[in-house]
Amino acid sequence: MLCKLHISQKFWANVEIKGQADCWEWKLSKTRKGYGQYRFNGVMMQTHRIAWALTNGDIPQGKLVCHKCDNPGCVNPLHLFLGTHFDNMADMVSKGRQIKGDIHPARMFKGKVVGSKNGRSKITEDDADQIRQLYSMGGIKQKELGEKFGINQRTVSTIVTGKNWNCQVTI
Repeated sequence: MLCKLHISQKFWANVEIKGQADCWEWKLSKTRKGYGQYRFNGVMMQTHRIAWALTNGDIPQGKLVCHKCDNPGCVNPLHLFLGTHFDNMADMVSKGRQIKGDIHPARMFKGKVVGSKNGRSKITEDDADQIRQLYSMGGIKQKELGEKFGINQRTVSTIVTGKNWNCQVTI
């Protein structure tokens, strides 16, 4: 019991705990996909799984710990639920995060779907072209463009510099 309490205290000390409805961000190491990772019982594990286990007990065989909030760095137990792979995919579809339509190879970059076919995209290829055109004319700031198109300034910056939404293929 003392060992589990010590592990629990050490784990939660590395979490930015906010209100019950807020995401609780893992403050230490994260994977490239944004999932927190922590050595637990000598094994590197994803932190949302550890948070579940510390709060609710063992994770049953064949179950995933899924995020209601879709934030991979969140370890708030109220944002987590147990489910199967099918449950996780159904959750993704219900939130509109799935790939949209048939994917042409030109819409793939390093194995990821890019452009408006990506389930998380907020703009279209035409919007990206319009952003580049408006910005090149001068007189409008990236922040203003972001507000106009419902995206943040950082995303506008990646569009106008060609780091993102640079696909010129029409499909």
